[in-house]
Amino acid sequence: MVDFSLLRNSFEQILTKVVNERLHIAQDIKEDPEAPLNYAALAIQTDGYNAVDLRDLVARAFHQAAIRLARSGQQVRFIYIILIL
Repeated sequence: MVDFSLLRNSFEQILTKVVNERLHIAQDIKEDPEAPLNYAALAIQTDGYNAVDLRDLVARAFHQAAIRLARSGQQVRFIYIILIL
């Protein structure tokens, strides 16, 4: 029998790691401190994704954030970018 709580925790860890790696690279894009990412909710919303899918999701979210940053000239709140994908 599969323990789904372990799977969700693994997905949370993968998302946390990938997002933090991207935030380190893309220093102009910041997570909104007033509304931090809810990795548990994202793990549930991405049920059925594999690790590569999660990495691609985060990459697309950062790409969209970079486009918005370039257009606006302001700091982008990453929390809003990832949740609309």
